[in-house]
Amino acid sequence: RVGVNSIDNIKNKDSYFLNVKRNFNWINEKVHQSERSLQLAAQLFDKIRENKYSSRIKISFEKEDEKFTQDFLEPLRKNEAKIIGIHPGAGKTENIWSPVKFVKVLDTLNKVNKISVVITCGVMDEETVNKITAELKKLRIPFLIAKEFKLNHLAALLDQVDLYITNDTGPMHIAGASEINQISLFGPTQSWEWGPTGKNKINIQSKSKNINDISVEEVLKHIP
Repeated sequence: RVGVNSIDNIKNKDSYFLNVKRNFNWINEKVHQSERSLQLAAQLFDKIRENKYSSRIKISFEKEDEKFTQDFLEPLRKNEAKIIGIHPGAGKTENIWSPVKFVKVLDTLNKVNKISVVITCGVMDEETVNKITAELKKLRIPFLIAKEFKLNHLAALLDQVDLYITNDTGPMHIAGASEINQISLFGPTQSWEWGPTGKNKINIQSKSKNINDISVEEVLKHIP
């Protein structure tokens, strides 16, 4: 039974259940969640510590998943424009960046160089997505909605977009397990703890913890 004795001198009240445990300084040292899991496992498996296993993962998908998403994207490919993916929803309302701001970013990009848009979403995101698609129609920006894609289909889809702008939510982590250009937006959650890491990953943290205090300009300046 492996786990935590304390975190930054705050005792784990359930530590008496554990027979392998130690004290960690995760908050003070700003340790990412993925690294925390490795540190826990390293209490049992010395090889994890010795070999410095990477916390980076890559979600794999099959050829048929790639074919599925290529067929799905075919209507946008005809436009010969860059494909911008967005995930404007989230499981928590405080993690949702304003749909108006998403549209402003897309409108600005489209004025510079014509784009197409893929919106990833779940059932809980319908209201937010409807607001965005209504504006995209007015702006005549082509779009597709990837609603409730299976994990392997979503991974294959994200592998084909030129840029993914997402709130702090599940698909953010799926995109984080790829090499795509990605901008992730954080409000109350700490980006140093939960944000995607590695190449082409940009995490924008609201200084006030209110995600809507992140400006459109701040997002635009990070777009490659």
